[in-house]
Amino acid sequence: MPQMQIRSAGPGSTAPLGPADSRPQADRLEKAQATLGLRSVFSDLLRQAGQEGWQSAPKALRETGSGAHSETVTAVDAVASWDRWLGAHADRYSFTTSGSPSVRPDKGLEDLRQDYGRILQGAQAAGAYAQPQAYLKTLSQEDLRTVQQVHARADAIDPAQLSHEGALNLLLPPDAMVDSDRDGVTEVGGTKVVLFPSSSTPPEVCAAWDAATANLSMEEVWVRQWQMGSGPQTQANLRFDSQGRVVDIINPGDPGWVNPFSDPSYTYKDFANEQLTLLDKFKGLMPEAQVKRDENFWRSFRNALSAERPPAGAT
Repeated sequence: MPQMQIRSAGPGSTAPLGPADSRPQADRLEKAQATLGLRSVFSDLLRQAGQEGWQSAPKALRETGSGAHSETVTAVDAVASWDRWLGAHADRYSFTTSGSPSVRPDKGLEDLRQDYGRILQGAQAAGAYAQPQAYLKTLSQEDLRTVQQVHARADAIDPAQLSHEGALNLLLPPDAMVDSDRDGVTEVGGTKVVLFPSSSTPPEVCAAWDAATANLSMEEVWVRQWQMGSGPQTQANLRFDSQGRVVDIINPGDPGWVNPFSDPSYTYKDFANEQLTLLDKFKGLMPEAQVKRDENFWRSFRNALSAERPPAGAT
């Protein structure tokens, strides 16, 4: 069975950042902009191949030789966006063999940039975004090690054992991965991860998320991402006995698994209100500073949600 992890998905868009130390905030803005550009380019590549990309990603317009704009994204665009993203997120990677089982001996950041860029070029030329498993099967063991390192996979990649989504996401840089089957989890290689925002998170929710997290530390952002991604899914997949006691939790891929985000009636405002209700109920058991911090976040997020996705069939 695929492993399950919780992972940060990075920013939903490029909302302005609040005042703080200029260099950390500048770095954070650079990461956000590189991530948005990456998602735009690779979402367009996926759409050109008949796949779904990120709902919140704007179309990636590129200059043509005549100075006009083209909506057709090429392998050159893909590699350029990968280069920019890696430059902004180089701190995600370790190049010491003691740091990660996916590290390639005697290979550094520039090797990773060039080698994965070459793989991305080949993927576009081979139509790999429609047939990802077939393309992965043509790669050498060294190329598969490169893909393994890009995605920090502990286990060697065996293309024959991968699902379509698991294979597809290996050919997308980490912050561009998609939940192509819309089951609420994103499969990369043989591992399933919970992302927030995910590729199916509505644009207005991503914008509200950016507004609510703009002035938070990255440590707190990660905590809120975990709450937003795993909280609703855990609640939806708990099973109780007749006495109201939890007796089981359904895991992704198991019979009975429910993706709450796919319910047309689901709203993030309701989830924020539920968190505020729980805080009010249990605030006597929590440090006052934590209660205030949590209340501020959930109120900020709720208030930023000026519009939600309408229920199916609504006008």
